[in-house]
Amino acid sequence: MLDMLDDIRVQARRGERHGGDDAPEEHTRGYDTFEDALRAMSEAEGCTRLDAMEKAARAHPDLLDAYQQEGEELAKAAAAKTAKARARPEAEGDFLMLVDEIARRDGMPRYRAMEIARRQSPEKFRAFQSA
Repeated sequence: MLDMLDDIRVQARRGERHGGDDAPEEHTRGYDTFEDALRAMSEAEGCTRLDAMEKAARAHPDLLDAYQQEGEELAKAAAAKTAKARARPEAEGDFLMLVDEIARRDGMPRYRAMEIARRQSPEKFRAFQSA
């Protein structure tokens, strides 16, 4: 659907129209957001959201640009937040690597290796707890 909106935005900038009438007079007034224009066109013409989106994109390419930019910024922020949440702090990784090493070396369950690692390296354990 975004590709379709991009095509409509380019056509609107060129002054091209795909079949159908130009926007009615009441739709040419300014709106603060693309959503406002979309809602107004949908209510005024009783058309589907998709049809209203096409008409709003043709009539207000500047609002469409801002709408898409806002969406991209929200997606980037969400991706950064997810990446930060998934990133394992170095201190946590150091302690867990020690636990895995002890478990492999001594052939014991991980919970036992964690007890030994905690006693063997209390500074790594404290850093692990604070991570």
